[in-house]
Amino acid sequence: MTSNIDNLLGKIRSLEQELIEEIQIQQQAFSYEIQQRRIFFEK
Repeated sequence: MTSNIDNLLGKIRSLEQELIEEIQIQQQAFSYEIQQRRIFFEK
């Protein structure tokens, strides 16, 4: 059972990293930045 939980946690960490990378790509594409729950767009 523990190894199953460890496998799931590993998948979650991997997906979390993938999500962070995708958000960074979108930020660069749309020229915005998230700071303290606020979104700032470049002019």
